[in-house]
Amino acid sequence: MQAYTNTAFLDKRAKIARYTSLIGLGALVGGVLTVANYIWLSYALLVVGLITATVAAYLTNQYIREPRPDKALARALEGLDKRYALYSYYLPVHHVVASHRGLTVLQTQAQRGEIRVEGKRWKHSVGWRRVLQFFGEPGLGRPDMDLQHDMARVRAWLEKHYPGEEVPVTGAVVFIHPEAQLTVTDPLAPVMRADVLADHFRRSLRDTAILSTASQKELRRTLDAVVQPDDQD
Repeated sequence: MQAYTNTAFLDKRAKIARYTSLIGLGALVGGVLTVANYIWLSYALLVVGLITATVAAYLTNQYIREPRPDKALARALEGLDKRYALYSYYLPVHHVVASHRGLTVLQTQAQRGEIRVEGKRWKHSVGWRRVLQFFGEPGLGRPDMDLQHDMARVRAWLEKHYPGEEVPVTGAVVFIHPEAQLTVTDPLAPVMRADVLADHFRRSLRDTAILSTASQKELRRTLDAVVQPDDQD
């Protein structure tokens, strides 16, 4: 299995996170220092500081903090053979696996603790960590709906860029934090921890049509065209 990561994309977001963090800190300090003499300026600086600090925390959680999604997925999939390739941060969605069975969109989730999925209902027993969601830590939401939107974006990308036969597009919601505890009943999309992701590709996609050898090669050429030379792991 090969893994490709758009390091330029990640470096840019890491730089934005650093700058917004510094701006946020400066604005918060300025708000405190001016509160006695310039109350409205102080309020404005505090608001700016909170907004930029939240943006910085969000970018840090998404693209910098470990386990970083692309690394977690690459580790989870490293036992697969050369028919599989992971592309992170190149396509209209963050993570896509190309294989002889088409493209699989991976919607990563970094939540820890107890997560329950019952049909379309998702519940995260977040406890005291709920307060951190006000400072950029992602909430759970509806990952299955996010996955469907991402799959639609990949299908649209294929229609525009891939000239060959129709490519099956599948997807899965993957929890990458080792402390995630899943209870899943009748999900609307495949939901799993990263440590069983490789088995999902080996066993659960058997009903998906296999692309012809020519289509597999053409699909990989199309995908490899967006990869930068230094981004192969």
